[in-house]
Amino acid sequence: MTQATLKVLHLPELATIIGEHLTPPHLLACVQVCRQLNAIFIPVLWRVINDNTYAWPGLLKTLAEQYPDPDPVLGADGTPPALHATPLPPPWIDALFVKYGRHIQHLTISNTFLNAAAAKSGVCTKLQSLWLCSLWDTRRFRIMDLTVPRDAWAADEVVTGSTRLVSPKLKGIVDPGAKKSGFNATQDWMAAQWFWILLLQNPGLVTLQLPWEIQSNSPRYSNSFLIKALQGVGKTLRQLSIHLPNMPIPAVLDLLPNVNTIYWTCSGLYGQVAWAQPLSNITTTTASATFPQVRTVMVGEHQLQISYLFNLLKIFPSLEQLYLWAPIDLSENWTLRKVKDFLDNTPHRLSALHFTNVTPPSINMEPFTSLVIPWLPRLTELTLNRLDTAIATALATHCPRLEKFAQVWDGVSIHPDDDLHIEVNVMGILLERCPNLKVFDGIQHKIEADYLVERPWVCRNLESLRCQIVGFNRLMREEETILTEIGFEVEADGDKARRLEEVAEKHKHCQQQHQAVYDRLASMTLLRTLHLGYKYIRYRREPLDPSTRFTVGGRLYYQGNGPIPDTMELSIRSGLDRLSSLTHLEVLDFEGVDHRVNELELEWMACHLPSLQVVGGLQEHIVVQGFEDPRVEELKQYLSRLNPRIRQEVARQAKGSKQCLQQCFNGMPLTFA
Repeated sequence: MTQATLKVLHLPELATIIGEHLTPPHLLACVQVCRQLNAIFIPVLWRVINDNTYAWPGLLKTLAEQYPDPDPVLGADGTPPALHATPLPPPWIDALFVKYGRHIQHLTISNTFLNAAAAKSGVCTKLQSLWLCSLWDTRRFRIMDLTVPRDAWAADEVVTGSTRLVSPKLKGIVDPGAKKSGFNATQDWMAAQWFWILLLQNPGLVTLQLPWEIQSNSPRYSNSFLIKALQGVGKTLRQLSIHLPNMPIPAVLDLLPNVNTIYWTCSGLYGQVAWAQPLSNITTTTASATFPQVRTVMVGEHQLQISYLFNLLKIFPSLEQLYLWAPIDLSENWTLRKVKDFLDNTPHRLSALHFTNVTPPSINMEPFTSLVIPWLPRLTELTLNRLDTAIATALATHCPRLEKFAQVWDGVSIHPDDDLHIEVNVMGILLERCPNLKVFDGIQHKIEADYLVERPWVCRNLESLRCQIVGFNRLMREEETILTEIGFEVEADGDKARRLEEVAEKHKHCQQQHQAVYDRLASMTLLRTLHLGYKYIRYRREPLDPSTRFTVGGRLYYQGNGPIPDTMELSIRSGLDRLSSLTHLEVLDFEGVDHRVNELELEWMACHLPSLQVVGGLQEHIVVQGFEDPRVEELKQYLSRLNPRIRQEVARQAKGSKQCLQQCFNGMPLTFA
């Protein structure tokens, strides 16, 4: 028996649990296997830590219940709550980061006592991304570490027990006397320090978010310190998120030559923002004020002037993607000549422009159409809440490379009371004149069947189409009855004959409409996504309105208003089988459409659309008069039997600023607080 085998016998866990079942060599093999598995899986499991995913939310909720918040309100005598009233985090949290912190590469946290634990561990030094969402959650636990030796600080820094520095690394950089008073301010003060310590411990960061509370609620650090702290990651940092209103962006970017993605938020109104206001001065007074290394910028601001947009284009000459959270105020007096001179008569290379919030209908978009779009000939993607004729025409004229148009927000419903009232057929301009168009994602946009048929599409590479095709001359229910019942009569004369002739002619026209539209869609052989409808619900707008919600079988439903009457039938009788060329189609959604999809149609879909993965429109999340339709449940079960891999769900696409921010940071696992 070898010495290593003998050591195995001294492991009490093995001896008491499985020792009597295995020989010492087998016990040694078990230990070796466990160690090998740990060596392989532990680094992978701890590579990404996000306290808003997996078991973390439940764990933190349990801790919150065990340690309720102290009352931060001042006492009757005006004194703050006792510091000991706020518990320190459980010791196992610190131990967790000490043991596994060396494996963490991507840290996204919204509970800053975890940030403090990571910094205090001293081993979280391999971070590639650090994303601290907010400091508001610092009050659940007392994050002040009272075990730090007092001789770590100079005597003049130890003003009180609540204002001292947690690390000598911050000596001379921050001023404890500058911090706001009060219990919560003290917690923010400590959290901010631990954030900077963790930052200084990780010179290899690639992605960094600086939360705005670092400067607004904590002692105000000097710009020299902010620059010094960032200088440590200057060689590796690629993606920077800034929420500091007084941050000297130009000076920072001069120190970060490799940063290619920036997301910043400025506080306050336009004209009072330290970064927004002097943009024009920056571009004209300093040679270093242009940053060709920057490829992606996202701006979170409540109001932006059109001059801001032009300054961005000039400051970042190589900018490829621009995300603007707020609508542009286009009221400034800019002319085409002024823009030409300002941009040195040089078209910009911007390829993607995303307005990530809803543009109010009151905004006049004409300056955007006439002054901005003509200078973006390389534009391939545009995210905007609505198209109008002028914008669509300008895109078709000046942006020949356009590949994608996306609507910012799908809206709550396409019911007439809730839809966005966008011009009918305006989307046709892009389909007819943009040969490179691959994605049209605008479910609130409508195109009429006759208009569609009369005008050919040039976008042969279309992959995704989300819109409403309306204007079909559909038969009413009573007309369908006339066609089936009277049509079988051998002799029909008088009023019946005339009525039958009218209905038959209407049916013929409807069939021709359907077949022509099917043929047009079938010619788009690369289609992967086809959405023809959306929720058709009149949501309750006023508190006095009768309730539109029903609970049936323990499930919540909305009162529906019936399907849209002039939409596609989607039946084999109408020509659905003409879509057999769409072999790449993965998503088919007809929610809200007045369809006639039954067993025969589902059989055809399961057989002739080999790539189909999602079918939307059979979900009965809408009820009529408070009762479920049992027929819908039958169809859902039938489709499941035909092809179990086809998911039956309402196909939705992520929208808005969160999706854009996720894209902006290349799919990094981020959290939004």
